[in-house]
Amino acid sequence: MKIKPGFLLRNIGNENIIVPLKTQTFYRNKILKINEIGAFLFKLMECEISEEELVTNIINEYDVDISTAKQDIAELLHTFTEKGLLE
Repeated sequence: MKIKPGFLLRNIGNENIIVPLKTQTFYRNKILKINEIGAFLFKLMECEISEEELVTNIINEYDVDISTAKQDIAELLHTFTEKGLLE
């Protein structure tokens, strides 16, 4: 899976926000605020990556067990899918 072209991650006032590029007028209403881990995953998904690789990266970067990592990633991927962010 991979983030569609035309979406950028920005940190504005201690908040991580995913915004569409100006040329992506279809996605104008797709601005999304995410937490630090969500931002970490977004950056990883700028290149093609599997869900298993996301889990491994989260476990290696943060103090979280595999069950929690899988659940959190599944929720984030669901949100990203709903917002049309994934290829």
